[in-house]
Amino acid sequence: MENAREIIAHIRKDPLYAKMRERGEFLAILPLSWQRLIAFIYVKDGILMIAAKHPAGLCELKRDSNINLIKDVLKRFVAARETAELCGVREIKFFVADRVMNKRRAQAFKMSMRRSSEIFSPERSNGGFKNKIQDPQIYKIFEEIRGLILANRGD
Repeated sequence: MENAREIIAHIRKDPLYAKMRERGEFLAILPLSWQRLIAFIYVKDGILMIAAKHPAGLCELKRDSNINLIKDVLKRFVAARETAELCGVREIKFFVADRVMNKRRAQAFKMSMRRSSEIFSPERSNGGFKNKIQDPQIYKIFEEIRGLILANRGD
């Protein structure tokens, strides 16, 4: 059975995902500091929409010098590739992807909580206590606790 990385690589080679590959290649050309600011990009009606992860990133990307650099990189990318989607770009617009980033943060938080709940500390007790309880119900509960301790020790 193939692992997830091989499956994703196979899907990305599919011609149906050419636009996605093209956008990824364009983002890879941009400086790394900008790549970290950008959540995703897409083209709509000849406008390249760039979604920033944070309002501070939006301010950084909207500087005139940065817009001109993005346009220059886009022009050189289109000249080299002659791609269908990015050739028709006439304008660049920026926005903050609040909803998308909030969903990603919530998902990352859930994953971190799941990881932290899966980490168990080793059992320190050996279950060798004396059960001197007279009541049979409570005696049974303590014996169940002893069984859980022995099961968690894994010796």
